[in-house]
Amino acid sequence: MRYRIRVLKPENAGKAAEPDRELMVIRWMTVKQISIYLQISVAKVYQMAQDNEIPCCRLGQQWRFEREEIDRWLRRLR
Repeated sequence: MRYRIRVLKPENAGKAAEPDRELMVIRWMTVKQISIYLQISVAKVYQMAQDNEIPCCRLGQQWRFEREEIDRWLRRLR
């Protein structure tokens, strides 16, 4: 699964962008998506989430990860 980020040129910055599923930025990611994003196994993601080693939230039985928070967390690890 690939994620694309649309960068608006300054002349288009004030205009509302039309939604395009292929170009939409995903804000909240699933365990599978975050494992692909971080290039680690799904089992490792579950382990890190349960041990509070990675920023996440739990919605019922499902874990969710905010992409921007993950990016900030990764920058702090450097």
